[in-house]
Amino acid sequence: DSDGAIFRYEAIQANQNFQGAVLGSESDLKNLQTWLQDINTISIGRSRSAQYGEAEFEWLEDAPQKLCDVASEWDGFSNPQLSTFEIENTPPLLDNCLIITTLSPLLSVNNYGHSDACFPKRELVKALKLNAWEPTLLSSYTRTEMIGGYHTHLRLPRQQRPAIAAGSVFVFDIKDVKECITEENLLKLEHEGLGIRKGEGFGRIAVNRQDGLLLTGREEILLDDPKKRLDPGISDTGMPDEIQALLQDVIRKRCLAAMRQHATRIANQIPTDKIPSNSLLGRLRLFSQHETPVVSLKALRESAEKKLKDIEISLYGCDMPEPYELTLYQLFERAWTEPQSLTRNVIAKHVSELVVNHYLNTHQMLVDMLAEKVSETMYEVFLDYLLTVLYRKSPT
Repeated sequence: DSDGAIFRYEAIQANQNFQGAVLGSESDLKNLQTWLQDINTISIGRSRSAQYGEAEFEWLEDAPQKLCDVASEWDGFSNPQLSTFEIENTPPLLDNCLIITTLSPLLSVNNYGHSDACFPKRELVKALKLNAWEPTLLSSYTRTEMIGGYHTHLRLPRQQRPAIAAGSVFVFDIKDVKECITEENLLKLEHEGLGIRKGEGFGRIAVNRQDGLLLTGREEILLDDPKKRLDPGISDTGMPDEIQALLQDVIRKRCLAAMRQHATRIANQIPTDKIPSNSLLGRLRLFSQHETPVVSLKALRESAEKKLKDIEISLYGCDMPEPYELTLYQLFERAWTEPQSLTRNVIAKHVSELVVNHYLNTHQMLVDMLAEKVSETMYEVFLDYLLTVLYRKSPT
């Protein structure tokens, strides 16, 4: 079927026409037009060296056009059938509503600075110069999609980001601030757009350009099928799942290293003549493999139990909660009955080192989550390392 071809590309056929606009300041656009003035043929796309991707281009206007001179992007950039006298150059203020329609994918970040397909309300407030306004979303009709790309010079794909798809509509209640919204700010908002990477064409919007279209309903309507949702899961910490998993792995490795250091420090406190025999140390290691190790600990003979209770240790400097002074028997009993009491402070310390202070909710959620997930592994590593060091120091 492929006529013997080793591989094939999906390609745009020859003689296809594409029309668009370059947005920017008047000076930048004039410079761009000057630089490309004598260039009519360009090469774009893959396999350019094999004579693919040859194209011609031309400027449709001799000079940059103001957006207000051609209505808005909603009506088209340079439609000769439109008369500037028949259209409104500034977005009209509809009855108590601000209707924003995305004309290109909108990229945004959440309150934690991570990519999220959410409407940038704070940026909207700042653009309209309404610092005391809390935007109320009456209804929205949205789709989401993943935005990727390709680094041509690196020959690597870009990181994919969730985005609000073009054509999504958001309706805000402005009855309390209607008198404070100026047409100048509305037009500036429409021209500058919203979100991040606006210089790449993302975040283009139309403001109140629906010609009086009435949008009814008071609830948000997500048109995407939840089963086919493309944006990555956002955990309760406000982080994408991939970021949270990476952060958890880093903290877990740091905590395990810290627990090994604490085990070595505690083992070095114990005088050589007080270190339990190898048989007793081996038995304690076997206890950790039982379903209820603390029950096995309490079943020790009186002489072995006394030996462990006679060994006093200090937990000062080990990032562990009080009591700091206890016996080796109490340390094992505490690890097997209250594992989080030995690990929670260690986890909290390393979370604080990696999570900035103003993310207090994220900090506490991560501590709780990691304490539940990795405490058992941490105390097992701690006890195993402690027994190993004691075994090596034991005279018998």
